[in-house]
Amino acid sequence: MKLDKESYTFLLDSGCDRTLVPSSMVKAYDLRPTSCTVTAANGARIPLDGEVTIVLCLGDLRFRTEALVSQYVSEGLIGNEWLTANDCCWRFGQD
Repeated sequence: MKLDKESYTFLLDSGCDRTLVPSSMVKAYDLRPTSCTVTAANGARIPLDGEVTIVLCLGDLRFRTEALVSQYVSEGLIGNEWLTANDCCWRFGQD
């Protein structure tokens, strides 16, 4: 996916409730405070820097995206709320 014409790799994570991006990806954006908390799969809490609204692009498609921001993640995570809001459907095992 692209953000501001730069390509990034995102992990599609249906087990993650919210979309999360590294702070390095959104340096030029103003962050809003957040009251959300994020816990990693191992139970460790991930400190958050805030929330941000970004537009992700995939080909000609544009997706307005609300994302949590943390300096403690190295790649973007597309969460369940984004997958649901954009009617994503994984058809594993189908052509």
